[in-house]
Amino acid sequence: MRKFFIILIFFFIGCGSLSSYKEPSFKVIESKENISIREYGSYLIAYTEEKGTSDSNANPSFRKLFKYIQGENISKTTIPMTTPVIEKESQKIPMTVPVFEKETANFYRMEFVLPETMNLENAPKPTNPNVKLEEIKSKLVAVVVFSGFMGKEKIESKKKELSEYLKENNYKPVGEFYQARYNAPFTIPFLRRNEVLIEVKK
Repeated sequence: MRKFFIILIFFFIGCGSLSSYKEPSFKVIESKENISIREYGSYLIAYTEEKGTSDSNANPSFRKLFKYIQGENISKTTIPMTTPVIEKESQKIPMTVPVFEKETANFYRMEFVLPETMNLENAPKPTNPNVKLEEIKSKLVAVVVFSGFMGKEKIESKKKELSEYLKENNYKPVGEFYQARYNAPFTIPFLRRNEVLIEVKK
């Protein structure tokens, strides 16, 4: 049931794959087999961030963002779909009192990349307070591309593969790993394009 609403959306908008949509522009700095270093320019995203994991939040997060691009915004503007759909899970430590007491909680974040013509000034403002806009600055990103299912074990193995490449090639990770999906859930697994990414610096 978790993916049922997402599958219906892609069925009704008539897209078997997200790969036919535009994605953020980037320049490949170097590559080896399925791993590359990309230089991205700045771009705008719409995102939601909820306490919990992808198991509990993927469907409702997608629904909120899809409604935003379908006109749930102040100007009631329909925004073209782009790729990829980006997912992030992270640990946040909120400050408490006294200083030595901290509580760790899981947060799940989903992002839609908006068309490159949009920025914080001209993008339609969301009417749902849980949907926010953010400008992503230009950055260097390490990426490993793979097909098949994006299960937790597969993601962890790709993180390890990417970490080894960074160490061997003298790149330092910045922040945390995240995932990007380019296909509808019913796409044949071996035709899917999945990515695990992390921002890096030399």
